[in-house]
Amino acid sequence: MDTIDITPMIEPIILHDPQMSNLRKGNMMGAARMIVLYDQSEAFRGLVVGTSNKTEILLGYTTLWAIWPPRSIRLAICIKPSCASLSTS
Repeated sequence: MDTIDITPMIEPIILHDPQMSNLRKGNMMGAARMIVLYDQSEAFRGLVVGTSNKTEILLGYTTLWAIWPPRSIRLAICIKPSCASLSTS
C-alpha cells in the first residue's frame, strides 16, 4: 500500500489565505483524502467503504456535503451493535 501525500493538493489554497482557520484546513484535508481514496479505488478496481452508520448520522456526525462513500449506504441503516454483527457474518 502506498502513502499519497495530500499536501501538494491543499498547500496552494492555504498559502492563499494565511489566516485560514484550522477548521477550514481540516475540511479541505478531508475532501482531499476522499478524492485520493476514490481515485485509488478506481485504479485498483476496488470499493471505497466507510465506517459511518445510523448512530453517527442520527447524532449529526456527518459532513455537510455527504463526503462519505455512498456505496456503503447499507451500513447507514445500522446502529453500532448491528454493524459489528454484520462484519462477522
